[in-house]
Amino acid sequence: MTLDITKLSPRYEVRQLGEEDFPAILALYQSNPQYFAPMGQEPPQGGLEEDLAALPPGKTMEDKYFLGFFQDGAMTALLELVTGYPDEGTGYIGLFMVDARHQGQGEGSRLIGEILAHLKDAGLGYAELCYSYGNQQSEHFWMKNGFIPTGSVRQQGEYYVISLFKKL
Repeated sequence: MTLDITKLSPRYEVRQLGEEDFPAILALYQSNPQYFAPMGQEPPQGGLEEDLAALPPGKTMEDKYFLGFFQDGAMTALLELVTGYPDEGTGYIGLFMVDARHQGQGEGSRLIGEILAHLKDAGLGYAELCYSYGNQQSEHFWMKNGFIPTGSVRQQGEYYVISLFKKL
């Protein structure tokens, strides 16, 4: 499935991220230390090549979108999405992060609503994701936006992740 990323949000310039965007990605990560804390990690200082290239089993780079959402030239949010995973009718959100300066104002919820509406229009029936056990901010955000637990909890390295899904 190929998405028209320009339709993911009418309010942002949306584009695929690459190595030239590493400074903006790192700044966004560093504005969100609470995301990394439940994993026993600090926001990364580098190593972003892995984030751009990581794929679940059976998927290719044609299925992956590592996107920045820009306003006035500044990246406000980041989305990592894999279409057709874990099944053909699902879009898997590997990461969704909003710059800390834009949090607590409903911007993340508005943006994820726009994204999910486009995924539904593109023919996907579900969205799925995981959040790190203990990350109360993520848990609250995803539940508030209509995601429900799948019942799957699995260990991922030194921490556990909880799987959620939403019917689109």
